[in-house]
Amino acid sequence: MEKAIAIFDIGKTNKKFLVFNDEFEILHEESIHVPETVDDDGFSCDNIEVITQWVYDTFNKNYQNDKYQITKLNFASYGASFVYLDENGKPCTPLYNYLKPMPEALLQQFYDTYGGKIDVCRKTASPSLGMLNSGLQVYWLKHTKPEKFKKVKYALHLPQYFSYLFSKKPFAEITSIGCHTFLWNYENDSYHQWVEDESISLKFPDITRSDLTLPAADYPGLQVGAGLHDSSASLIPYLQGVMEPFALISTGTWSIVLNPFSKDPLTEEMLERDCLNFLTYKGKTVRASRLFLGHVHDTLSRKIEKHFNAGVYQIHQIEPDIELISAFLNGNYRYDKYTINTEGKLTPDFPFEEYKDLSTAYHHLFFVLITLQCQSIKLAIGSSKINKLIISGGFAKSTLYKRLLASLLPSYEIYIAELKESTASGAAMAITSNIDEVAIQKICNLEHVIPFVKAEV
Repeated sequence: MEKAIAIFDIGKTNKKFLVFNDEFEILHEESIHVPETVDDDGFSCDNIEVITQWVYDTFNKNYQNDKYQITKLNFASYGASFVYLDENGKPCTPLYNYLKPMPEALLQQFYDTYGGKIDVCRKTASPSLGMLNSGLQVYWLKHTKPEKFKKVKYALHLPQYFSYLFSKKPFAEITSIGCHTFLWNYENDSYHQWVEDESISLKFPDITRSDLTLPAADYPGLQVGAGLHDSSASLIPYLQGVMEPFALISTGTWSIVLNPFSKDPLTEEMLERDCLNFLTYKGKTVRASRLFLGHVHDTLSRKIEKHFNAGVYQIHQIEPDIELISAFLNGNYRYDKYTINTEGKLTPDFPFEEYKDLSTAYHHLFFVLITLQCQSIKLAIGSSKINKLIISGGFAKSTLYKRLLASLLPSYEIYIAELKESTASGAAMAITSNIDEVAIQKICNLEHVIPFVKAEV
C-alpha cells in the first residue's frame, strides 16, 4: 500500500484536508465551509468546537482505507489566532477573531508601558495592527478577562493547536510566533521583553523546530508535525524548486507578497504601510507586504452584482473588455488615491453606482485593486535584485488580475504557479527529508503570463 502524508489546511474561509504521495501528488482532497459563531462578547468568530470535530472525523475516516497508508500528518493554518487550553487540554475560551477591535485605551496602555508604538513595531518587525498582532490578544485577555486568563495553561497558535490534538504535546513554533505577533524581537532573536514582564511567557510551551515530527498519541505508526503558519508554508515549494530570486504573491482573502531575499531593515514608513517580516520554517527572514485584497474584491463584487440585479458570482463570467483595459493602461484612469485598511475597508468608497453596467463597474474595481497590488509588490521587493514574480492562490485563475499585473509591471517576468495547493504541499515538504529534486521540479511548473497589449484596441 502506498505511504501518504495528510495535511489539514485551515483557512479563514475554507477548511481543507489533502492526502499526498511521496512525490507530492494529491491522492485525495475534501473541504468544508464552517459557519461562524459569536464569542462571549457577541463578535463573530470561527467555531473551534465544530472545526475540531471535523478534523477528527475527517482524519479518522481517511486513516483506515485500502488506497493509501497515512504515515505523516501536518497542519497549516491562518495566523493571528490563539487557542487557550485549560488544565484538561480543552479550549476554555472562544477562538477570538483577529478582526475583533482592540480597545484603544488598552492599546495605549501597552505602548506607554513598553517603550512606545514605534519602538515595539521596529523591534517586532510588524505594523500596529490591533488584534492582528496576536500577542496583543493574550495581553487583552489577561487585562480584560482575568478570570478566563487564570484558567489558561497553554496558549497555542492555531496550527499548533491542531498538532496538539494528535500528538498531545504542546509546542510553540517559529513561523507562527514570527508573523506580525508583537511577540518576537527580531533584533535579539527571542521573545520581546514585554512577554516576560507580563508573565505571558508562562503560558507558552517550548519552541520546537518547524520540521519536527512526533509520534501520534492514539494512531500507531503516525508521525505528527508541529504545524505551520499558512503563508510560510506556501513559500516552501518555491524555495525548494525555484533556482533564482523571486517574490511570491500569495492570493486569497489576503494578498501577501513574500520576498525571501530581502536584506534591508524595515523602516518606519514601511511599517506604516503594512509591511512586516515573516520567518521561513528554517528561521530565515521574509519581508512581506499585506493587502486585504480578496476580502475587498469579494465584498464589493457582491455589492456590484446586487446593484445590477445580477446573479451571485455572475461577475466571474465577465470577459476582459480590451477597450476599457487599454484606456486604463494608457493612463486615462488614476487610482492612487485609494487605500485598504487592515479591517478591509476601501477608502474612499468605490462608486460602483456611477457605472453603466456590471462589466464596466467590475473592470474599474479591478483597476483600483491592481493599482494597490502593484504598490504592495514594490514595497515588498524594495532594493532586492528580483525580476521574477510568482502568483499563487485564487487570483492566479483570474485573467484580469494576472494580465493586468503583467501589463503594469513590464520589467518583471510574471508566472502563474500551476502547483495546486501550495500551502498544503509546503506543509507536507516541511516534514519530509530527502525531497526528490525531480518531484519538486515537476510540481513547480510555472506558466508565463502574457500582458495585455495597448495596441490590441
